[in-house]
Formats: sequence, C-alpha cells, structure tokens
Amino acid sequence: MSSGDNIINKGSSRRKFLAVASTAAAAGIAGCASSSSGSSSGGASGGAKSGSTTSTNVIKGGQGDSSAGRNDRAPPATSSVVIGSITVPSAVVTKANEEGEVIVYSTMDEPDLLKYIVPGFEEAFPGIKMTVQGLGSGELSTKLLTEKRVNKVMSDATTFNLGASRSIAPEGVFVGFGKDHWIKKECAAMGYDPAIHAKSYEVPGYGNAYTLIYNTELTTEAEAPSKWEDLGDDKWSGQMGICMQHPAQLSSMGGLFSTLYAKWGHEKWAEVVGNIMDNKPQIISSNSASYRVLLQGEKALSPNYINDLAAQLGAGESPPAQCKWLDPGLMNNTPGHVTAGAPHPNAGLCYAAWFASELGQEKVGDTGRTPTFSPTAATHDLFKVVIPEGTQIMPTGYNNPTYNGSAYLETPDAFVPLFEEHFGGR
Repeated sequence: MSSGDNIINKGSSRRKFLAVASTAAAAGIAGCASSSSGSSSGGASGGAKSGSTTSTNVIKGGQGDSSAGRNDRAPPATSSVVIGSITVPSAVVTKANEEGEVIVYSTMDEPDLLKYIVPGFEEAFPGIKMTVQGLGSGELSTKLLTEKRVNKVMSDATTFNLGASRSIAPEGVFVGFGKDHWIKKECAAMGYDPAIHAKSYEVPGYGNAYTLIYNTELTTEAEAPSKWEDLGDDKWSGQMGICMQHPAQLSSMGGLFSTLYAKWGHEKWAEVVGNIMDNKPQIISSNSASYRVLLQGEKALSPNYINDLAAQLGAGESPPAQCKWLDPGLMNNTPGHVTAGAPHPNAGLCYAAWFASELGQEKVGDTGRTPTFSPTAATHDLFKVVIPEGTQIMPTGYNNPTYNGSAYLETPDAFVPLFEEHFGGR
C-alpha cells in the first residue's frame, strides 16, 4: 500500500481473517422462539447454521440530514481509498470526486438509509454527496425499467432483492463485471461466497431473514402456528388472521411460497394456499407496512422479515410482537448493483465497494438487516435478540423450486402467474 492511500478504519480489516461460516451467519441468544417442529437440514445461507454473537464493538449509525457536517470534512481523497479490507483504485476515486454525487435506489426503508447508510458512506467518501430513494420492489423494478427505456437513467447503484432484480436484469439495467474486475476480486479476497453474487452484475448487498411474527397481545408462542401449513387453519381469520406482502412482488413471500412449492408439491401447496385465502388475509405490497398492521393489533400473524422487530428490540423497545422460527426459516438475498448508463458511474462503484466492506456491512447490521459478510453478521449484537442459538436459516430457493420448467432463482417472474392465480391480482 502506498503512503498516499487514504485509509478508512484499517483496523477493521482484521475481520477478513475470521472464519467464514456462511453467508447468512447470525447470532444466537433467546429473543424469538424456535418452532418445536424441528429445524431444516443444512445451515444458513451458505450451508452452516448461525453462530454465537459475542462482540460488543458495534459501529452506530449517524443521525440527521445526509449533508450535515459536510463543510467540516477533510478534503476529498484523490488517491486510492482503503475501506476495511477493500481498496478502491485511485482512478475511480478521482473520477468519483469529480462526479461529486451518488444516487442510490434501494428496497431498504428510507429512514434506515438516512440514519445509517448515508452518514457511513459520506464519512468514507467526503467528496461524494449521497442521495437515496427507498422503494418497494415492484416500484423499484418499474422505475429502473422506465428510466432505461426512455434513456433517462437517474440512479447510480441499487440494493435490490434477488427475485425482482434478476427478473429485470435481461433488460440491461445493470452493469456486468468480469471476474477480473477489481470489485469482484476485492470481494473474493475478503472471503465472500461467490454464490451470493453469482451473476456478473451482482455485488454483495445484504440479507433479510424472515419467519413468522405474531402479536403477543393476540396470541402466544404456544398458540401460534408451528408449521407453515398451519397458516391455513380456520382460527387464523379476522383479527386473528394474517397480513403479508403479496408473493407476486417476488420478494420475501415470493421466496417463501416458491420454496414451499418445491417442498410440498403442487397439490398440497394449492390446498394450503386455498385455505389461507379462504380466511381472507390482508395482502399488501410492503413488509414494513405489514409489520405495522400487526403492531396495531389489526392482525395476529405476519410472515415477514425480522429486521423491523430486531431494530426495535435492539433499541430496548418492547413492541407487542415476537417471532417464531418455522421450518424452513429463510434468508432472502438482496444483492447490490451498479446501474447501466448511470450519471455518476464511478461514485456508484465507490458505493458498491463501501457497502461490501466491513464498515458498510456493520451499518447494514445496525438497521436490523443481516450482513452478507458472515464475520460481521456473526459478531453483531443486534441479532442475538431475534435469532436463537442453533436456528437453521436456509437461503431462499435452496430446494430449487420450479414452475412450468422455470427455476425461481433464475426466472422468478415465471412464478408470477402462479402467485396471482392463487393469491389474487396485485
């Protein structure tokens, strides 16, 4: 490393030497119940089960407006920038500083982006102002496709769930990287499992673990379903019913119900889904909105990501909610991308590199989402409140779900007709 390198928290690079247990390693101290029905074979989203969290060295996110304090920052770097274990080449940094801005679309909620991600990135790259827009997966897909088709691309980078992003990738909305591109090589050197960003256009992002969340004022751990098929029982209707994201959004519930489709087969799957729909669940387009419905006591159950619950419990709050880990507990991968035709392409690369670094992954963990970099996930305090030790978390689609000859992980939109037929139109 040259003496002109701008080093950002070089000490955090020690994490590259930690054993990489899995791409979804997470902590294990009581906080949510494991289902008595047993755990699935295999491990977290790379093959191993979740580990134990012991570290108390948690980087806290920034506060307030994303531009706060910019006048007090050090001059922007024009040499290479070292962020944890990742080195961003000087040529990229120089051009990114000339661009001066990065615009990011994300399925991460905007408050979390502003509180944690923006300050963290701008501290590492003081010459680049970050603008963010939080969108639902369907909205983000539509926005990216529209901008591409009218030749007015506005975003530089995205963090965008696997199913929906792969369904629009053939339109050429993302930059593809060869295996010898510096960002791919840097991530490989960190020990990232290449399976989590297998496509040329995918770079490390974050994970979202999900299972069943229940309202503790309406039901108990013992009474809540112990198997996914129990969601079809007659008792889970009305106020005691279900609120969830529409599976055709190809996000969390798309991953769940495609995985269950392969696990159960068409006949059982259609029967259980029919029973669920007979109970008139509330189906909406947002996981966070679904969680709010549950907190307000309008519904008792929500198959959902654990991030909102983890963030509240980690902050010392006592929401009327807990989660129960059913078989399978799943992890939805949300890869990063650099947008093709971006107005600030080098700044987009800087963002992607920062997000994949230990510093970016710590900030991901602070939001309650699971870092894709397993050493960070395994040592982040927040997850010990929601993932019991020994919980098995499988990657979405681990059992290769297919419908009409199309695999969910390769062509997820092939499942949309199935989901809309059985869950109704969006």
